[in-house]
Amino acid sequence: LPDEFLEYLRKIKFGDWAGKSRSNMPQEIEPAELSHLVKHNSRIPATTLTILHRHLRQLIEESAQGHRCRTKSGLEKNLDQFGRLLNMTDPEQRILLFCYIITTVSYAEHFFTDCLELLRGTQRNLLAHIIGVGTRDVGEFFNGRFKRIELFDSHHPGRFNLKDSYLRLLENPDNENLPDMLFKTFKGPALPLSDHLVDQKTVSFMLELLKNPGAHPVQILLYGSAGTGKTSLAYSLLLESGLPAYAITQDADNRISRRRVAIEACLNLIGDHGQGVILVDEADHLLNPGFMANDGNDKAWLNMLLEKPRARMIWIVNRWQQMEPSTLRRFTFSLHFRNQTLPQRMTLWEQLLVKNKVQNLLTGEEVKNLAEHYEINVAGISDIIATATRNAEGDKNKFISLLTNSLDAYVEVLNSGEKPKRSFQIEERYSPSGINLDQDPEQLILELTAADMLRASGERRTSTLLLYGPSGAGKSEFARYLSKRLMKRLLVKRASDLLSPWVGMNERNIAQAFEQAERDDALLLIDEADTFIFPRSMAMRSWETSMTNEFLTQMENYQGILLCTTNRYQGLDIASIRRFTYKIKFDYLKNAQKKELYSALLEPIAGSALDPESERELVSIPKLVPGDFRVVRDQAVLRKEGFRNHRSLVSALRQEVAHKSKNLEEKQIGFSSMS
Repeated sequence: LPDEFLEYLRKIKFGDWAGKSRSNMPQEIEPAELSHLVKHNSRIPATTLTILHRHLRQLIEESAQGHRCRTKSGLEKNLDQFGRLLNMTDPEQRILLFCYIITTVSYAEHFFTDCLELLRGTQRNLLAHIIGVGTRDVGEFFNGRFKRIELFDSHHPGRFNLKDSYLRLLENPDNENLPDMLFKTFKGPALPLSDHLVDQKTVSFMLELLKNPGAHPVQILLYGSAGTGKTSLAYSLLLESGLPAYAITQDADNRISRRRVAIEACLNLIGDHGQGVILVDEADHLLNPGFMANDGNDKAWLNMLLEKPRARMIWIVNRWQQMEPSTLRRFTFSLHFRNQTLPQRMTLWEQLLVKNKVQNLLTGEEVKNLAEHYEINVAGISDIIATATRNAEGDKNKFISLLTNSLDAYVEVLNSGEKPKRSFQIEERYSPSGINLDQDPEQLILELTAADMLRASGERRTSTLLLYGPSGAGKSEFARYLSKRLMKRLLVKRASDLLSPWVGMNERNIAQAFEQAERDDALLLIDEADTFIFPRSMAMRSWETSMTNEFLTQMENYQGILLCTTNRYQGLDIASIRRFTYKIKFDYLKNAQKKELYSALLEPIAGSALDPESERELVSIPKLVPGDFRVVRDQAVLRKEGFRNHRSLVSALRQEVAHKSKNLEEKQIGFSSMS
């Protein structure tokens, strides 16, 4: 004990010490006794307590010095790195260390928060005194930028506990690589900007923004469906800018709090001069605070970041539809990435083949087939072509084998390890001359192409086609033929894809189908469209009327090519029929078409030309449709016995028509009895 305190003990009565000489006074005292003495004896002068405080603090510091390691511990190194990354002041680092102790040492948390009640606002002075910082430092730490980046655990509001993600950073044993857990310095590789199917004027404009931002912030948003080349273009922009570039790292859970710290760290590295660019990929949750927010800190932090002077950032999102308008308005420039059309993918393939000097290894038709079957982005195609080129050594067959194997593996891994389902392909020998429709297919394609060019120039133009006729007449197959001729993807939606048992979901599914087709520049095929455009006067429930209204509204506003198929033309709403640009009837086959389809699909099975008697029998069969020929062909392939000659094949066609007629009669009888 200090002499001044012993002098005080000599002057007062306290237990067995009263009246004892100094030589007999104890030189040590138990902590509990000292605590009791100080807490319950109000006669101790303030100066004496100050001396006692100074003495105890010196003892603690001497003890700490005796136990201190000669080198800094991993925790101390991480605290130092964390402080440098966020440009923390010395008081801020002291408060952070205090919060770490409170979070990890249960009895320390109990003493400081429960016994001393330091969480109370009136105890801020005491808290500052304990840590050895100013009261203002404490207030700014807990209510300023560290609150905005969610340093503290939201499950314990108002307490000092750090979030688990920050604890893992501070306790990371590999303390030398703490920055790598938050961001990576980007130095490449990246494709040349000219390899991307983006208007070069747009690319030059974005590059100019990044290089010469001035005092204003430059915030660029790249948005669109996954796999459309956003990240690949961003890498190319970073490399071409020549500026220091930092890519924010994603952990397994894509934690928002950790990514916010990473952004703050990168901004600190760049400094006020603004000589650097930050890339935030998969930024959906950061830019959509409502997804995971529980207070207003998310939006406040985001708005301050987007408006930070001289900040240069590129943001990439897949889901932009729910972003708030106030957030979208803060971006300097935004670029929408749509799914590439077939002509765009073909152009991309041709460019990359020329770049790798292997354009002579693939024919134009082979390039088209690859572009049709593999809808992958520029980076994936570029890597696969380069790898195949290195290993094929100019051998065409080996090159094609390497390409297709790599492409199949690439698509499979993107599909969660499952082989993707191939869309139904059009018959290899398909010709519209084999179907009986009341429109000239070639003239129709010319008109649809002209309308498509007008839409591309900015003119609003909707092309809607109603394909009606008996089942199996070739409506869906003709839609696939149109998509191939127009070189557009065919997006097929059936009633089962759009109908839902939940209120309001039918309308939402219909709207999303039209939005997806317009976004991807695809042909939209609505199969069984009579489900949606039946007479509203026949609606039995309110949701049926609202569903039809939604379909017609989307149809009127749609900027693309819409095809609707139905087997029940007579049951459609008259007002709905008037909205279609083209009403194309598919009828039963003419005699010449019967012979043409038989020659193409069934004659090879018999192995000889159709004899006159069988030909007369064929043309005499009424109500034949293309679907009947495909059914008989499939039966012959599976059941070879009994399908070896023309007579048996023609007989099978007649039986197929008889089955359909019998089914139709049964339906009519059923309706009659019900009436």
